[in-house]
Amino acid sequence: MSNDIWLREGEQTRITRRVREHVRRLHDVDVPRTDNPVKHVIYQTVAYIRQLPLLEGTVQHPQTEEEKKQNREIKEQVFRKRTMDEVLRDGVFPSCSDRGLLFRGLMVAQGVPTAYIETFAEEYLLNEAFSGHVFARVFHDRGSYIVDPRKRPRLLRDEEEMYPFLIVGEGLDSWDLGIHCQEDLDQLRDQHRLPMLRRCQEYVTRRAEAELDKLRQIQKALGH
Repeated sequence: MSNDIWLREGEQTRITRRVREHVRRLHDVDVPRTDNPVKHVIYQTVAYIRQLPLLEGTVQHPQTEEEKKQNREIKEQVFRKRTMDEVLRDGVFPSCSDRGLLFRGLMVAQGVPTAYIETFAEEYLLNEAFSGHVFARVFHDRGSYIVDPRKRPRLLRDEEEMYPFLIVGEGLDSWDLGIHCQEDLDQLRDQHRLPMLRRCQEYVTRRAEAELDKLRQIQKALGH
């Protein structure tokens, strides 16, 4: 499959006049230089998103119960309900879904093929409270980087390195994956739970075997 599919706009990631204006501003952000042009665009885009204003009334790092309640109420109003253009117009809610949406859209607006990745945490698959994260897959000439577009972006090789997060879908944006609200996430969890838990089992088993090998080496060195 050609990577060109990941240059397509989604319903949430339309490249509007406002988005193009933000791309022009983005190029003025100063980040450490790198010999890899794709990595430079990644770092510059994440740094730009970090400095965008928050949605009115939102507290970046809520401390009191009142601040946490206020953030919860705002999140309920906007969670998975806005387009990239609307987020840029009204302000960012400090969640991975807003930042992931902006990252994917702004990367595509710069001509870099990028997929939006929805993941679930192992604990959510075990029927505990919702826990997940939005990543992105950025394509380049020799493959792709999985990017965690938080304050200090992490570039990962594969899903196993993402663990305890597991990929449930890759698309153009949240709506492209059929996710418009928390109920959609719960439904996806129920549909994909068993195969995703089997992948969890594979990753945990490999890690446990590696730790056991390390333990044996230590015991041998101690003469046990």
